[in-house]
Amino acid sequence: MKKLVTILMVAVLAVSCICVFAACEQGEPLADTEGYSYVITGNFNGWKVNLDPEDGSKLDAQYVMEAIATSDKRVKSIRKELQDVKYLYIAEHEFTNNKNGDEWEAGWSVTYALTEGAEPITVDGNMAIKTIKTKYETLGDESSWSEAWIPDAGSTNVRSLTPSTLYMPPHSETPTYEGSGAWNDNPIVLEAGTYYVVLATFNDGTFGLAAIAK
Repeated sequence: MKKLVTILMVAVLAVSCICVFAACEQGEPLADTEGYSYVITGNFNGWKVNLDPEDGSKLDAQYVMEAIATSDKRVKSIRKELQDVKYLYIAEHEFTNNKNGDEWEAGWSVTYALTEGAEPITVDGNMAIKTIKTKYETLGDESSWSEAWIPDAGSTNVRSLTPSTLYMPPHSETPTYEGSGAWNDNPIVLEAGTYYVVLATFNDGTFGLAAIAK
């Protein structure tokens, strides 16, 4: 009888451990605890917080970033880069890099040298990407969506989590080498296609931005 009880206790303990492990693996979405939402922005949507056309108190769903856990399969390729992450958000977007003769689709372009001494590359303005931290706030009789840009020149420190697909100018007041850009100016996706845009906020106050090919 004692042997049977022992076996049952071991079995229950094993099942409990499996359940705990599975819960840890699944994880909880790392959502902003202060009630902020995050959206992607660029030339493709006017560099602003885009609102629902029928309800200005809501965001345009196609640009809203979703809070996810580090265990989410969409960020598996950068999981090692997500140590000490506080908030984690993702959105899907198709980037276009089109040129008709001498005219870029966006009407402007971005040029960077990706490494020191490298030949500069130029892409359509629609390949540039940023994010905005936003909340619907009321001040007196006025209500609107706040805008805090990430990256924002001189006030945020952002690095690329996927340098092979997304170039992030250095967080420095002046270029670190000719053509590098500075102050985390417009990050660009290097090749056209559909990507998961990922924003990571770390506990030390810095940020990471990624473009993961879908």
